Amino acid sequence: MYKSRARTEPTAATAPQWVTALWAKLEGLMADLGGVCVKVYTLEQVLARKRDNQTQLSFLDEALSLLETKPSLMFWTTLAAALETQCKEAVRGRSI
Repeated sequence: MYKSRARTEPTAATAPQWVTALWAKLEGLMADLGGVCVKVYTLEQVLARKRDNQTQLSFLDEALSLLETKPSLMFWTTLAAALETQCKEAVRGRSI
């Protein structure tokens, strides 16, 4: 089935709208990522400073005994894997 170019790809006439929409989505993504990064690093700092009353170990040390990595490293690893998956799916779904 043939799909017209106007529906799937930008043309010279629609390129400015595509560019505007793309930048708006990227700005929203970066704002969301920035907010999440602040929350993850704040959580890590709070866990490092707070201590258990009985053992006097920081909550971060206790969390690391159950987890393999720090929350910030886990966040970035998970984010990178999700972006990789999305990029692969986008490339696979695009017909040339």
